[in-house]
Amino acid sequence: MKPNKQQAKANPRLLAITTLKKIITRKNSLDRQLHAQTLSEDIRPLVYELVYGVLRYYYSLDSLLQKYMHTKLRKKDTDIYCILLIGAYQLKYMRTPAYAAVNECVALSQSVKKTWAKPMVNAILRNISREAQDNNQDRQELQELQEFSEPACFDHPQWMIDHIKAAYPLQWREILKINNTRAPLTLRVNLRLNARKMYQTLLAKAEIEAQPCSINSAINLKAAIETKTLPGWQEGLISAQDEGAQQLSELVSLPPGTRVLDACAAPGGKSLLLLEQNPEIILTSLDIDAERLSHLSEETQRLGLPTPNIISGDATQLDWWDNKHAFDYIILDAPCSGSGTIRRHPDIKLLKLEEDIQKFAVLQLQLLENLWSVLTEGGTLLYATCSILPEENDLVIERFLAGKLEAHLLPVKLHSGKKTKCGYQLLPQQDGHDGFYFSLISKQNL
Repeated sequence: MKPNKQQAKANPRLLAITTLKKIITRKNSLDRQLHAQTLSEDIRPLVYELVYGVLRYYYSLDSLLQKYMHTKLRKKDTDIYCILLIGAYQLKYMRTPAYAAVNECVALSQSVKKTWAKPMVNAILRNISREAQDNNQDRQELQELQEFSEPACFDHPQWMIDHIKAAYPLQWREILKINNTRAPLTLRVNLRLNARKMYQTLLAKAEIEAQPCSINSAINLKAAIETKTLPGWQEGLISAQDEGAQQLSELVSLPPGTRVLDACAAPGGKSLLLLEQNPEIILTSLDIDAERLSHLSEETQRLGLPTPNIISGDATQLDWWDNKHAFDYIILDAPCSGSGTIRRHPDIKLLKLEEDIQKFAVLQLQLLENLWSVLTEGGTLLYATCSILPEENDLVIERFLAGKLEAHLLPVKLHSGKKTKCGYQLLPQQDGHDGFYFSLISKQNL
């Protein structure tokens, strides 16, 4: 049985259980689940801490629980499993006193109407509490002693570890380590309305610590803050966008009147960046998810930008196109595994499966082929993903280029990352940008 709505509203731990249960049973993503809830400011921080923390360390927490669970829980008791995960996370990674963490979780068993689980929850969490006090070895040492599997040690599924190892044999450990850290809150300064130094002054007056990034529109905040409470938010001085995504501005030069298509545009960050820096382009923002695209017009008003032509449509088809005007520039931020953004979306590690990578690659190639047909002669297509896996990046571009005499790679050079065979790869950086891939392709019949 579920707790009643009044209980759930009052108890952030119950909300965390509901959220985790939907993700673990693969019924919803973290973003959609959190957006579906109305969280008051007094409970939001704890809900986010518990949910993100459990998902960040899911594999090591699960391994720890299995050590002390003598009976397998039924699927209908996933809520009890989530209670145990929350308790283990509090004992291992938060400063919650052991007696408080254990007692709270035992009480949660009562709240979800499963009093039979109280003795089990109490026993398992007390065992974990004792182990946490007795064992001061870090997980890296335990891995060397072969006391942990790789997923439990590095908190990623084995298939993902294997793919990252194969792609980055010298860097895979560092990548996995960074994936388990907290991503910085990065702002994009609206350079049409103010300069970055001017906005840094506003932050300093508000006693908010910040650090400028390599991109002249980007600022990293030292601590996470609700963006709508930041100075100048309502006036359109800033938006939230990762530094890696902002590097789009380094690759795109658009004269006034350029016909631009932002394919797979939702939730709209790229479109807004393009309009901030090139307000006189003729922009079409296309996405199959009308709900995620819906707030784009509101954001253009907040930022003082012209509203693009917003279309809800499938970029693998052409029924949304007017069949009259081809595009001079197309940006395809293709659906992908999101493997470069795991810090922000730790549920990726549970929701994505190995077979999804090939499915994404098929879709990515289909999108490229279809959109290429509406690109003008002499036009440019920018292919981008937030993936670090070559199967979604270079290998897709190689297949696309095969047999296309009119398709030519253009050079890409950014502030960080490295050149690849077909483009440029950014890897997630500690306290820096997420992982992104970019490839520029020109359409020229030479």
